[in-house]
Amino acid sequence: YAVNVHVVTDAIDAVTVVDVAHDTHLEEHRALDKGVTYYVEYGSPQRQASYAHTYGTGMEDSCENTKKAVSDFLNGIRIDYYLAMNMDAIGILNDAVGGVQVNVTDDFSLVDPTIQKGQMVLKGEQALHFVRLRKDVGIQLNIARMERQRAYMEAFVDALNNQVNQSASFVFDTYDKISPYLVSDCSVNTLSTLVNRFSEYELKEIVSPEGENRQGRVFMEFYVDEEKLDDLVIRLFYRKK
Repeated sequence: YAVNVHVVTDAIDAVTVVDVAHDTHLEEHRALDKGVTYYVEYGSPQRQASYAHTYGTGMEDSCENTKKAVSDFLNGIRIDYYLAMNMDAIGILNDAVGGVQVNVTDDFSLVDPTIQKGQMVLKGEQALHFVRLRKDVGIQLNIARMERQRAYMEAFVDALNNQVNQSASFVFDTYDKISPYLVSDCSVNTLSTLVNRFSEYELKEIVSPEGENRQGRVFMEFYVDEEKLDDLVIRLFYRKK
Protein backbone atom coordinates (compact mmCIF):
# COMPACT_ATOMS: atom_id res chain seq x y z
CA TYR A 1 0.00 0.00 0.00
CA ALA A 2 1.42 3.38 -1.01
CA VAL A 3 0.07 6.91 -1.26
CA ASN A 4 1.67 9.24 -3.78
CA VAL A 5 0.57 12.84 -4.26
CA HIS A 6 1.57 14.30 -7.63
CA VAL A 7 2.17 18.04 -7.45
CA VAL A 8 2.18 19.74 -10.86
CA THR A 9 4.02 23.03 -11.39
CA ASP A 10 3.02 24.28 -14.84
CA ALA A 11 5.28 27.31 -14.62
CA ILE A 12 8.38 25.11 -14.90
CA ASP A 13 6.82 22.05 -16.58
CA ALA A 14 7.63 19.82 -13.62
CA VAL A 15 6.01 17.21 -11.39
CA THR A 16 6.98 16.54 -7.78
CA VAL A 17 5.78 13.38 -6.05
CA VAL A 18 5.11 13.39 -2.31
CA ASP A 19 5.50 9.84 -1.06
CA VAL A 20 3.35 9.32 2.05
CA ALA A 21 4.28 6.12 3.89
CA HIS A 22 1.33 3.80 4.45
CA ASP A 23 2.26 3.51 8.14
CA THR A 24 2.22 7.29 8.67
CA HIS A 25 0.37 8.07 11.88
CA LEU A 26 -2.20 10.78 11.24
CA GLU A 27 -2.74 13.08 14.19
CA GLU A 28 -6.18 12.73 15.73
CA HIS A 29 -7.05 16.42 15.67
CA ARG A 30 -6.28 16.63 11.95
CA ALA A 31 -8.26 13.54 11.06
CA LEU A 32 -11.36 14.29 13.10
CA ASP A 33 -11.63 17.88 11.90
CA LYS A 34 -12.19 16.61 8.35
CA GLY A 35 -14.58 13.81 9.23
CA VAL A 36 -12.21 11.01 8.20
CA THR A 37 -13.28 7.58 9.39
CA TYR A 38 -10.72 4.95 10.33
CA TYR A 39 -10.87 1.20 10.64
CA VAL A 40 -11.44 0.18 14.28
CA GLU A 41 -9.20 -2.58 15.56
CA TYR A 42 -8.07 -3.52 19.06
CA GLY A 43 -10.89 -1.33 20.39
CA SER A 44 -9.72 1.98 18.96
CA PRO A 45 -9.40 3.75 15.60
CA GLN A 46 -6.18 2.89 13.76
CA ARG A 47 -5.00 6.25 12.45
CA GLN A 48 -2.41 5.14 9.95
CA ALA A 49 -2.78 6.37 6.38
CA SER A 50 -3.51 2.86 5.14
CA TYR A 51 -6.43 2.42 7.52
CA ALA A 52 -8.25 5.39 6.01
CA HIS A 53 -8.56 3.25 2.88
CA THR A 54 -9.33 0.07 4.81
CA TYR A 55 -12.52 1.63 6.15
CA GLY A 56 -15.03 1.12 3.35
CA THR A 57 -15.67 -1.23 0.47
CA GLY A 58 -12.28 -0.71 -1.17
CA MET A 59 -13.97 1.25 -3.94
CA GLU A 60 -14.96 4.92 -4.27
CA ASP A 61 -15.86 5.38 -0.60
CA SER A 62 -12.43 4.15 0.51
CA CYS A 63 -10.74 6.43 -2.02
CA GLU A 64 -12.73 9.47 -0.92
CA ASN A 65 -11.88 8.70 2.70
CA THR A 66 -8.18 8.43 1.86
CA LYS A 67 -8.34 11.63 -0.19
CA LYS A 68 -9.76 13.48 2.82
CA ALA A 69 -7.14 12.01 5.16
CA VAL A 70 -4.19 12.89 2.92
CA SER A 71 -5.56 16.37 2.20
CA ASP A 72 -5.85 17.03 5.91
CA PHE A 73 -2.36 15.59 6.51
CA LEU A 74 -1.07 18.18 4.01
CA ASN A 75 -2.74 21.03 5.90
CA GLY A 76 -5.93 21.06 3.86
CA ILE A 77 -4.38 21.20 0.39
CA ARG A 78 -7.00 20.47 -2.28
CA ILE A 79 -6.53 17.20 -4.15
CA ASP A 80 -8.09 17.38 -7.61
CA TYR A 81 -8.25 13.70 -8.58
CA TYR A 82 -7.58 10.28 -7.13
CA LEU A 83 -6.61 7.02 -8.79
CA ALA A 84 -6.27 3.78 -6.84
CA MET A 85 -4.74 0.72 -8.42
CA ASN A 86 -4.63 -2.84 -7.14
CA MET A 87 -0.98 -3.86 -6.99
CA ASP A 88 -1.73 -6.93 -9.12
CA ALA A 89 -1.77 -4.55 -12.09
CA ILE A 90 1.86 -3.54 -11.61
CA GLY A 91 3.16 -6.43 -13.69
CA ILE A 92 0.76 -5.55 -16.51
CA LEU A 93 1.80 -1.89 -16.47
CA ASN A 94 5.46 -2.84 -16.19
CA ASP A 95 5.32 -5.05 -19.28
CA ALA A 96 3.22 -2.51 -21.19
CA VAL A 97 6.18 -0.10 -21.13
CA GLY A 98 8.61 -2.84 -22.15
CA GLY A 99 9.96 -3.63 -18.69
CA VAL A 100 11.66 -1.33 -16.21
CA GLN A 101 15.39 -1.23 -15.57
CA VAL A 102 16.47 -0.84 -11.94
CA ASN A 103 19.56 -1.31 -9.81
CA VAL A 104 18.84 -4.07 -7.29
CA THR A 105 20.72 -3.57 -4.02
CA ASP A 106 18.65 -5.76 -1.67
CA ASP A 107 18.83 -9.54 -1.39
CA PHE A 108 15.65 -11.13 -2.80
CA SER A 109 16.97 -14.69 -2.81
CA LEU A 110 14.51 -15.91 -0.15
CA VAL A 111 11.41 -14.54 -1.90
CA ASP A 112 12.26 -14.34 -5.62
CA PRO A 113 15.61 -15.80 -6.75
CA THR A 114 15.03 -14.44 -10.27
CA ILE A 115 15.71 -10.93 -8.95
CA GLN A 116 19.48 -10.63 -8.90
CA LYS A 117 21.61 -7.85 -7.42
CA GLY A 118 22.82 -5.27 -9.91
CA GLN A 119 21.25 -3.74 -13.00
CA MET A 120 18.35 -5.71 -14.45
CA VAL A 121 15.13 -5.21 -16.41
CA LEU A 122 12.14 -6.25 -14.32
CA LYS A 123 9.44 -8.30 -16.04
CA GLY A 124 5.96 -9.30 -14.89
CA GLU A 125 5.77 -10.42 -11.27
CA GLN A 126 9.36 -9.37 -10.67
CA ALA A 127 8.16 -5.77 -10.72
CA LEU A 128 5.41 -6.53 -8.22
CA HIS A 129 7.85 -8.28 -5.89
CA PHE A 130 10.37 -5.47 -6.17
CA VAL A 131 7.94 -2.77 -5.02
CA ARG A 132 5.70 -4.79 -2.74
CA LEU A 133 7.71 -7.27 -0.68
CA ARG A 134 9.33 -6.36 2.61
CA LYS A 135 9.50 -9.55 4.69
CA ASP A 136 12.79 -11.44 4.14
CA VAL A 137 14.10 -8.68 1.86
CA GLY A 138 17.09 -6.63 3.05
CA ILE A 139 16.49 -4.88 6.38
CA GLN A 140 12.73 -5.61 6.09
CA LEU A 141 11.66 -2.04 6.98
CA ASN A 142 9.04 -0.04 5.12
CA ILE A 143 11.51 2.80 4.62
CA ALA A 144 13.74 0.47 2.56
CA ARG A 145 10.75 -0.64 0.49
CA MET A 146 9.87 3.01 -0.11
CA GLU A 147 13.39 3.58 -1.46
CA ARG A 148 12.85 0.73 -3.94
CA GLN A 149 9.46 2.14 -4.88
CA ARG A 150 11.01 5.54 -5.46
CA ALA A 151 13.74 4.10 -7.70
CA TYR A 152 11.18 2.05 -9.61
CA MET A 153 8.88 5.03 -10.10
CA GLU A 154 11.64 7.18 -11.56
CA ALA A 155 12.62 4.46 -14.05
CA PHE A 156 8.99 3.64 -14.85
CA VAL A 157 8.14 7.28 -15.64
CA ASP A 158 10.98 7.41 -18.18
CA ALA A 159 9.77 4.21 -19.84
CA LEU A 160 6.15 5.40 -19.77
CA ASN A 161 6.97 8.72 -21.36
CA ASN A 162 8.86 6.97 -24.16
CA GLN A 163 5.81 4.85 -24.94
CA VAL A 164 3.39 7.81 -24.77
CA ASN A 165 5.55 9.81 -27.16
CA GLN A 166 5.77 6.90 -29.60
CA SER A 167 2.10 5.92 -29.70
CA ALA A 168 -0.96 8.16 -29.60
CA SER A 169 -3.12 5.19 -28.56
CA PHE A 170 -0.84 3.92 -25.78
CA VAL A 171 -2.85 5.37 -22.89
CA PHE A 172 -6.19 4.04 -24.17
CA ASP A 173 -4.73 0.63 -25.02
CA THR A 174 -3.08 0.29 -21.62
CA TYR A 175 -6.16 1.57 -19.79
CA ASP A 176 -8.19 -1.25 -21.31
CA LYS A 177 -5.73 -3.77 -19.87
CA ILE A 178 -5.66 -2.39 -16.33
CA SER A 179 -9.14 -0.86 -15.93
CA PRO A 180 -10.43 -3.86 -13.91
CA TYR A 181 -7.78 -3.01 -11.31
CA LEU A 182 -8.53 0.75 -11.10
CA VAL A 183 -10.82 2.98 -9.08
CA SER A 184 -10.74 6.68 -10.02
CA ASP A 185 -12.81 9.81 -10.27
CA CYS A 186 -11.09 10.49 -13.62
CA SER A 187 -12.71 9.45 -16.88
CA VAL A 188 -10.48 7.68 -19.37
CA ASN A 189 -10.46 10.84 -21.50
CA THR A 190 -9.36 13.01 -18.57
CA LEU A 191 -6.71 10.47 -17.60
CA SER A 192 -5.40 10.33 -21.16
CA THR A 193 -5.25 14.13 -21.31
CA LEU A 194 -3.30 14.29 -18.05
CA VAL A 195 -0.82 11.55 -19.02
CA ASN A 196 -0.16 13.07 -22.44
CA ARG A 197 0.13 16.55 -20.97
CA PHE A 198 2.65 15.55 -18.33
CA SER A 199 4.70 13.20 -20.53
CA GLU A 200 6.82 16.20 -21.50
CA TYR A 201 7.20 17.38 -17.90
CA GLU A 202 10.26 16.70 -15.79
CA LEU A 203 9.93 14.46 -12.74
CA LYS A 204 11.66 17.01 -10.55
CA GLU A 205 11.85 15.05 -7.32
CA ILE A 206 10.24 12.42 -5.15
CA VAL A 207 10.10 13.58 -1.54
CA SER A 208 9.04 11.91 1.68
CA PRO A 209 7.96 13.87 4.75
CA GLU A 210 10.64 13.67 7.44
CA GLY A 211 10.03 12.04 10.79
CA GLU A 212 10.81 8.96 12.81
CA ASN A 213 9.68 5.36 13.17
CA ARG A 214 8.19 4.33 16.51
CA GLN A 215 6.82 1.06 17.79
CA GLY A 216 3.02 1.17 17.74
CA ARG A 217 0.64 -1.11 19.58
CA VAL A 218 1.30 -3.88 17.08
CA PHE A 219 3.35 -2.51 14.17
CA MET A 220 5.99 0.12 13.58
CA GLU A 221 4.46 3.52 12.84
CA PHE A 222 5.93 6.60 11.16
CA TYR A 223 5.49 9.89 13.00
CA VAL A 224 6.04 12.97 10.87
CA ASP A 225 8.02 16.00 12.00
CA GLU A 226 5.20 18.57 12.02
CA GLU A 227 7.40 21.64 11.50
CA LYS A 228 9.26 20.09 8.58
CA LEU A 229 5.97 18.94 7.07
CA ASP A 230 4.66 22.51 7.24
CA ASP A 231 7.84 23.72 5.51
CA LEU A 232 7.40 21.09 2.79
CA VAL A 233 3.78 22.08 2.17
CA ILE A 234 4.72 25.75 1.91
CA ARG A 235 7.59 24.99 -0.49
CA LEU A 236 5.49 22.81 -2.80
CA PHE A 237 2.09 24.47 -2.76
CA TYR A 238 2.67 28.17 -2.21
CA ARG A 239 4.51 30.94 -4.04
CA LYS A 240 5.79 34.22 -2.68
CA LYS A 241 3.96 37.29 -3.96
